Amino acid sequence: MPEALAAAVIAIPVRPLPPPQSLTNISLPPGWVAAGHVKMGQRVHTDSSVTFTQIAPNLTDADWLQTPSTLTPESSRPRFTVTDHVEVYIALPAAQPTPETWIASPDLALLTSASKTQPLALHRRRYAPGQTVDLTGLSPVSLLIRPVRASFVYQAEDSSFAGAALTTSPSGYTGRSAVALPASSAPASSNTPPTGPSEQKPTLTYTIEVGVGSRYGLNFRYTTASHEPIVVEQQIITHEDRLLRTDTLTFPPLKNRETWSVLHTRTGSSINAGTYQIRLSPTSSSPLLILDSLEVE
Repeated sequence: MPEALAAAVIAIPVRPLPPPQSLTNISLPPGWVAAGHVKMGQRVHTDSSVTFTQIAPNLTDADWLQTPSTLTPESSRPRFTVTDHVEVYIALPAAQPTPETWIASPDLALLTSASKTQPLALHRRRYAPGQTVDLTGLSPVSLLIRPVRASFVYQAEDSSFAGAALTTSPSGYTGRSAVALPASSAPASSNTPPTGPSEQKPTLTYTIEVGVGSRYGLNFRYTTASHEPIVVEQQIITHEDRLLRTDTLTFPPLKNRETWSVLHTRTGSSINAGTYQIRLSPTSSSPLLILDSLEVE
């Protein structure tokens, strides 16, 4: 009889994923793995061969969670604490709506080898050092965490305004009060000396400082009783009183059961380090808009 041949099996070690850099107090249910330095070609799930095929440049090398391929409403979800200022991105099937308190990020791409049958959409939320991320109620296909610069909040009552008035109604403002910015025909007050005609256009002007040249996020916390969108002109003015750009902002009506909402926008183009004024002026037909704060990120 011919001598039996033994097949040689060479075991190729699987390199473990690198640990995350900005997470602590990590509580992971079975099937979840926390890792760092996400890259294309890595497996999206712990139990399938689906891989990342395209990652937005500013998300490459982010911390991330490798997820189970199937999640049920009854499945446990991870919890972790962040050690830095971060933005957490969850990838959901594109047909699903943006979860409450998250922000849609259509300008960023995350593609996998399954994207032809399951296109994804990214949604983001910002966290400060020491805050806990709890994914209860969410079923992300993937989750990425990237460090960002700290954001700064400017209260409306500390801004300069004319043709407007301090208000403490409704409750829920985050500072000492809020500022009601009416149309030009409404009675109002001012905390700045008059510099123009008596028919002064209502304005609210935040003075902000930014440390590096970049495109900045501008998040306006507001409320209104209007059932129609409120159109506002936004001017960005340099410390030399030079108009840098003018944009039109649209503040949507509040959703059901909302008391306050946040309008997320950007500076539109990169601005250099320095001091700037963000000046808001409602159109003449605009109803009352109440502003609480501006977060610059």
